Amino acid sequence: MATRPPAENTGPLAQLSVSRQAERVLPRPLTAAALTALLAARPGPAAAPAVVTALHAASGGNPFLARVLVDELDTLGLPLDEAATAARVGTLGPSTVFRAALGRLPSAAVRLAGAAAVLGVGSDPWQAATITGLDPAELTAAAEALAAANVLVSDGNHLVFVHPVVREAVLAGLGPVARRGLHGRAAAEHLTRAVDEDPDDPALRAELGRALLRTGEAARARDELRAAAAGLPDAELLAAAASATAVVDGPATAIAELEAAIRARPAGDRDAGRLHLEARLAVIRSFMAGERHRSSAHLRGYAGLPGGTPDERTLLELLAQMGRYEVRPAAEVAATATRRWPTAPTSTTPPAPARPWSPGWSRCWR
Repeated sequence: MATRPPAENTGPLAQLSVSRQAERVLPRPLTAAALTALLAARPGPAAAPAVVTALHAASGGNPFLARVLVDELDTLGLPLDEAATAARVGTLGPSTVFRAALGRLPSAAVRLAGAAAVLGVGSDPWQAATITGLDPAELTAAAEALAAANVLVSDGNHLVFVHPVVREAVLAGLGPVARRGLHGRAAAEHLTRAVDEDPDDPALRAELGRALLRTGEAARARDELRAAAAGLPDAELLAAAASATAVVDGPATAIAELEAAIRARPAGDRDAGRLHLEARLAVIRSFMAGERHRSSAHLRGYAGLPGGTPDERTLLELLAQMGRYEVRPAAEVAATATRRWPTAPTSTTPPAPARPWSPGWSRCWR
C-alpha cells in the first residue's frame, strides 16, 4: 500500500502505518537519471538534459514537486525538449509550488506553514502557533493538514518541510509585509522569554519594546521602553515610548510626554538627544491641525541647523514643508530644503522622506 502520511490518528490506515507486522518504506529523492526516466514515460519528445537538470535542482528530486513544475511548464506552453526552457524552471518554482501545495488547505494551515517557514528549519510548533494566534486544537488540525498535503514531514516535536523548495515557496507566497510581521512577532516572542529570564537587563527590554512597537502592541511596547529608559537614559527610547503613547492615548498625550522629556534634558538646544526628542515632537505636531501654529513658531528656532544629522534633517524638512503651507518666501523655503539635502542627488530618483511617522501607524520610525 502506498500513501501519504495519514490525516487522522485513528482508523485502519493509521493502525497499519505503525503496525509491527508492516514494514514501512520511505522512498529516497529521485536521482537525475530517475527523473529522466519519469519524464520519458510522458508522451512526446524526450526532455532536454538541461531541462531535466533544472527540474531536479528545483524539486530536489521530490516526484510531487517535479510533476507540479512540469505541469506548469505545460500550461505555459514551454516544451521540455528545448534547452531554453531550463532557464524558466527556477522562476516558476515558488508560486507554482505554493499554489499546488497550499492552495486547497484551510487558512489555519496556511498561516502555520508561513510561521514555520519564517522561523526556520525544524521550528517549534508551539512558538509557530503563538505568533499566528492558533489555539492548541487549531495547531493540531493545521499540522495534520500540512502533513497530509505533503508540505510538512510528520514530526510531533518540530515543523519540518518535506523539502527546502517548499519552504521557499511558502516564504515567497507570504510577501514582504507578512514576512516582516511574522519576523517581528517571532522576535518579540524570543525577547519576551529573554526578559522573563533577566528582567533587570535594560538593553533586552529596549529591544523587546522596539519589537513590540513594530508588531503593533503599543501598550506593551510603551511599558518595556519606559522600563528600559529608566536603566539606560536614552532619548531614542523616550521618543519611541512617546510614539507608543500616541497610539495608545493619542498624540496630545504624546506631545505632553515629549515636552516633559525635553525640559528634563540638561544640555543645550544642540544636544543630540534633545534634537532627537524635538524631531519626534515636531513630527507628531505636524499631524495635528491645532498644533500647526505652535509647531511653526517652534521650528523656526531651528532654521540655522546645518543638516548634518538625521534629526537635524528631519527638523529642516518639516520647517520647509511648513514654509510651503504658510506661503513663506520661496528663496527662504528653498534654502531650508537645500540644507535638508546638502548634497545634490546623484540620480533622478527623489530622495526618500526623512523618517516618516503617523500616530495611527503601528510601525514607527526609531
